[in-house]
Amino acid sequence: MATAAEQLHDSTAPLSAQPVTTDATQVAALVQLFTSIWQIPYVVRLGLVMDAHRTDVWVIVDHDDPDAESFISEAEYAYLQRTHYHPFELYVVPRSDVQMDMLPSFETILER
Repeated sequence: MATAAEQLHDSTAPLSAQPVTTDATQVAALVQLFTSIWQIPYVVRLGLVMDAHRTDVWVIVDHDDPDAESFISEAEYAYLQRTHYHPFELYVVPRSDVQMDMLPSFETILER
């Protein structure tokens, strides 16, 4: 069996044989989560707080919608199934129910 370094030099080596880092897996799962949630037309903003100790995702919706929240919960569950255990919180906030400046600081990832 070839080492990863040997496979980098062998253009015929299958790509799936390349090692996948845990970080890359985490990032891919997070991108899939954002992609799933962003499909919901009521979602107006996605935010992220990520450090060595936690990952918080903020989903700001135009208004309270039980169907949208159910879809978001399903996307969250799928994300958690694809990642190893880590401190994670997902918050869904209707912008009509809260003053945005009262929310904790987060990095805006997507905004409509």
